[in-house]
Amino acid sequence: MTSRTGAGAGGRMSVAEKGGRPRAVGRDGTVALVVCASQLGALLVGFDVFQLGRTDEYGRPGGSSLGLLFTMILGPPLLLVLGMAHTALMTMPADLLGGAVARRAPGGPGQWQAAFALVLAAVYAIPVAAAGAPYVPAVAWIGGSAVLPLLGVALLHRIERRRGRAPGAGAVCLASLCAGVLLVLVSVLACAIALATGLVGHYTPPRLGETRMYGVWRSGDGLTEIRLAEGGRAELTGVPYESDFQEVFCDGGSSWTYRPADGPAGGTVELAPVDCPAMSWTVGGTEERPELYVLFGDPDVGDVRVLTRG
Repeated sequence: MTSRTGAGAGGRMSVAEKGGRPRAVGRDGTVALVVCASQLGALLVGFDVFQLGRTDEYGRPGGSSLGLLFTMILGPPLLLVLGMAHTALMTMPADLLGGAVARRAPGGPGQWQAAFALVLAAVYAIPVAAAGAPYVPAVAWIGGSAVLPLLGVALLHRIERRRGRAPGAGAVCLASLCAGVLLVLVSVLACAIALATGLVGHYTPPRLGETRMYGVWRSGDGLTEIRLAEGGRAELTGVPYESDFQEVFCDGGSSWTYRPADGPAGGTVELAPVDCPAMSWTVGGTEERPELYVLFGDPDVGDVRVLTRG
């Protein structure tokens, strides 16, 4: 008689003779690839949703619907390539090495897989750190990227042991895709809730009194300067403003008035130059480093001019 231990229909190996470890590496790779691509997709879509729902400290939106459209169109093929690379370089080496060592040494496969994933992350983080990123956070991010794919592979192994045979390739792909879609939806929902509750993406401008506005406010290049003095007197040098869709500059004396912040908006400095149109600069920055800024052009992608106090 011919032994059929570990052989499925058609002679296809599904479970190894020792430790119940799956021999169908192709299914492991499929699960790892789809889960990795899904987690990257969840991060990418969540980031787009976060950017669409917030504004920067100058009131401009952080993202655009066009960027989200490009993500939806170009994202899937890019994520597939990244998932394949991650599977080949990270998940499958950790899975195979961890399983091999677990059959010969104390400890479960999951522990050894986590150990090898950490070792690989430490190696791959070296060129990342050489490019300027902090080494320890790079190790943490790279190692953490293998957690969900390895959990997906472990779940596949558990299903195989429980059923005594490997699930079909179609079932593996469908289940992995459904889990990926669920992961993306959870990411979008979490980002939306965080934005709606103000947990993230909420900027509060500094609350400054009029006396803290006294002094010289100057641009980084030194070409624009506003001197605010007591008694509502001001002196302007190279202060830009828009006239007939063109940028012109104002020099000379002016009066000024400070308008305190109202709700989430920053306070404003209202200028009334003698030889130029009235203009308004908004208070921004932080309590420690306040700024005056004005936005020119399209509010979505406009050019921001910033002055800091000397």
